[in-house]
Amino acid sequence: MPDALTPAEQELKIKGWNSKARGFLWRFGDDYVEWAKGMPPGVHRETALNSIIWATAERNPAKARALSAELYPAEP
Repeated sequence: MPDALTPAEQELKIKGWNSKARGFLWRFGDDYVEWAKGMPPGVHRETALNSIIWATAERNPAKARALSAELYPAEP
């Protein structure tokens, strides 16, 4: 997927990831999480992972916190 050229395009991309996260988690479960973790570094990976955390928090806040800590460990 090409990079967004404008702030409006970037907002649409973020909305797209957010809108699909719930369905992909329901359909693919942890396989979707692992797939997103394996994406190349960049805005798409970060947006996908953040969308997964957000969608997970709706049903299981503890799992979302654990996933967030795994993906974004606190610096010592």
